[in-house]
Amino acid sequence: MLLSLAWFALGTLLVLPFYLLLWSRRARLTRKLPGPTPLPFLGSALELGRGPVEMMTNTVRLWRQYGSNIYKMWLGPELFVFVSNPNHLEAFMGCHINLKKSVLYKFLFPWLGEGLLTSSGKKWKRHRKIITPAFHFKILEQFVETFCHNSEILLRKLEAHGNGPAFNIYDYITLYALDVICETTFGVSVHAQENHQSQYVAAVKGMARVIMERTQYPWLFFDVTFRWSELRRKQEQYLKILHSTTNEVIQARKHYRLLNPDSSFSVDDTGVKHKVAFLDALLTAQNDGEKLTDEEIREEVDTFMFEGHDTISSAITFCLRLLGLHPNVQDRVYNELVGVFGNSKRKSTYRDLQDMKYLECVIKESLRLFPSVPFYGRRLEQDMKIDELVIPSGTNVGFMAYCMHRNPDIYPHPEKFDPDRFLPEKVQGRHPYAFLAFSAGPRNCIGQKFAMLQMKATISDILRRFKVITPSNVVIELSWEVVIRAPKGVFVKIEERS
Repeated sequence: MLLSLAWFALGTLLVLPFYLLLWSRRARLTRKLPGPTPLPFLGSALELGRGPVEMMTNTVRLWRQYGSNIYKMWLGPELFVFVSNPNHLEAFMGCHINLKKSVLYKFLFPWLGEGLLTSSGKKWKRHRKIITPAFHFKILEQFVETFCHNSEILLRKLEAHGNGPAFNIYDYITLYALDVICETTFGVSVHAQENHQSQYVAAVKGMARVIMERTQYPWLFFDVTFRWSELRRKQEQYLKILHSTTNEVIQARKHYRLLNPDSSFSVDDTGVKHKVAFLDALLTAQNDGEKLTDEEIREEVDTFMFEGHDTISSAITFCLRLLGLHPNVQDRVYNELVGVFGNSKRKSTYRDLQDMKYLECVIKESLRLFPSVPFYGRRLEQDMKIDELVIPSGTNVGFMAYCMHRNPDIYPHPEKFDPDRFLPEKVQGRHPYAFLAFSAGPRNCIGQKFAMLQMKATISDILRRFKVITPSNVVIELSWEVVIRAPKGVFVKIEERS
């Protein structure tokens, strides 16, 4: 009898917080919203399934099941409201008050600290103001040479597959993107394409896996449970490599600048000259005479590394796959490139990239179908009224880019690859929040011009050298990780152009 009472008391203590949560202000104000029924402790986490592939599939299923505008979902003790209506998105994302990122972004803090991606409030506004000049077109223009230098290495690596069977091109693009972002951010190369077994390359990939695994399992949301997991021990190993590498580069760069105050470039151990990197802009950046500290610089450098590596890899790879599936579109891009370069084999210039108008439409349409970041999130610091509904403070709001880009009311025949959707006359009149490849509003991607230049430079170099063919019988599987991925790879064939 006493044992039964003890079990009853324990069960009551465990379940009671769940029912109290369901009667909380957040629950009461959002009761009318559709969404799956939550379970104690887990909420509706089981609806997402296990692993990133099931998460991707089930996220789309839930979006279709509960309406394409707005629905709710409990993940453990956290309430999420998912929106994919452009008007709702504008209300949330265009707001200058609720700029704090959702609870899921806290998993990035151990690596990125409070960089532009994860910070909020006065610190975010201050850093955004300081860093924005680093993306001036005069600085971006000098990076075109870096894109071309590293794409030459990429093309040499791809030569081994010329006129051969299908191969996974994603790994090649990833290492190329890592070389570019290190060189443009640090001012030095990690030679990832030549030495893909390096500790730093492995640590970047490992840390991304840790972050994603934490988002999949509600019991790892809490630091107290994560602290005792094997995943945390792996995280510590990766962070030691990542942070020590960044700190060493920062100190070396500061020392070099001290000895060479008038130099506009640095020379690495191979004798290659590098122009001023983002790190240089951070070291000299000031706001009302106030400079960034070494820790703040490390946070922003790590943020550039994180945001400018996987996102670019995903975007370029999926664009190449789509071009391989649609030879008529690829021919049209190639003809544009012939118009820009003629028969010349010269490297691209900044002006050349500006002239690739149709290629830009192709890239945007590819990002519509496969946005590198399929989901963005905020945590409300104040109540917000949407239509007749009040979304209470403390709620996590998810912006469903992947799903919204497939809304037939916005994009007719949404599964069709049609770059003409982004011709100027077609874009005119479309809701400004109907395309979220680079987020939107005050917290939009600060590096979107840099990203577009790199994607144009890379894809144009590949298409000038090779014809890309995607086997039509290969079904692609998507996973929802830090960025959208194809876990089984993206397989294409390439043929040398005469």
